[in-house]
Amino acid sequence: MIESIFSLLNISLVLIFLTSLVEKIIKYKISLEHISAYKIIPMSFIKSFFTLTMIIHLFISISLIFNIYFEVGTILAIFIIIIYTIAIVINLIRKVKIDCGCVGLLGDHEISWKLVWRNLFIVLLIAVNYIGENYLDYSFNFYNILLLLNLYFLYLIIIQLISINKYKEGLIK
Repeated sequence: MIESIFSLLNISLVLIFLTSLVEKIIKYKISLEHISAYKIIPMSFIKSFFTLTMIIHLFISISLIFNIYFEVGTILAIFIIIIYTIAIVINLIRKVKIDCGCVGLLGDHEISWKLVWRNLFIVLLIAVNYIGENYLDYSFNFYNILLLLNLYFLYLIIIQLISINKYKEGLIK
């Protein structure tokens, strides 16, 4: 029972990073605009920062799915979420109103203190997942990978349905 809970937690974390990775790559130009809007990274480094963060998202996803370099993946997951959170806090203090650029499973919202708390909760979930991996000795098996793929395809279908609905609403108005 407890192993199933940790398995679902692991799958949820994979989906967070994987859906974010895919959507940011698909919406490459918009993703660069989101990074630029934070006004923290110099314009000349935005593409490099984007590429680096996408490589980190991919590494985290692979690490969590296949239990390869799990400790490194966990540290990177916590690190990247904290970096994003610091950027949000800086802009909240500046009183800048921008979209967070989160995309994926987490959606895209205007930055707020709720996002800071959400991100800190995600960091806590990553830490709990790490503890579960190390002390309960569960493994991410073939069935978990199938479940992950099914959930990811469901996510893609939902995103497409939302896009179609938005398109139809645009035509109707």
